[in-house]
Amino acid sequence: MNHPKISKQSGSVLAISLVLLAAITLIAVMNMQRSGIQTRITSNILHREELFNNAMNEQESWFFLLKTADTGDELLSDPMRSFNFDANGARIYLPVPLNKNNASGYTEVTNQLLLLNPPTGSNALAEGQESGDRILFRYELQSQAGIANRIQGRSMTETQITGMSFPGLNTGKNSLYAPP
Repeated sequence: MNHPKISKQSGSVLAISLVLLAAITLIAVMNMQRSGIQTRITSNILHREELFNNAMNEQESWFFLLKTADTGDELLSDPMRSFNFDANGARIYLPVPLNKNNASGYTEVTNQLLLLNPPTGSNALAEGQESGDRILFRYELQSQAGIANRIQGRSMTETQITGMSFPGLNTGKNSLYAPP
């Protein structure tokens, strides 16, 4: 049996297979990186949706508490007493932080209530004025949900704002706060 003699192997098959293996590995790494980015995008959407739902739940909860509160309740009267004076002596009302209702583990929701542009009363018992008329007090309820224990640059927040009004007695009449 005569076998042809093989002279020398040049290693071209080995070189070609290594190039193909490197190309396949590079394609796989690029796809893994793309998959990682898609996972991050999906988780950010999920977190933002959860924060939105938490803020909306807090809004509904506080709205129900405020809706069922008496007119003299601290929930409604605290924003009336929370103000500073500007240079002209006009009141600038400040938001009042509300207690936290949420018991979620990794999200944190802060709520505040602000009195918006309260109507100015007029002196009672003047001509054409009643002594106990009712006026509308307008409030703004703000809920802000965020992920707890995150640094500011990497955190995300969702804010919900609801406006509401409640009738109440005109406290500007027969009081020190009534305009002259």
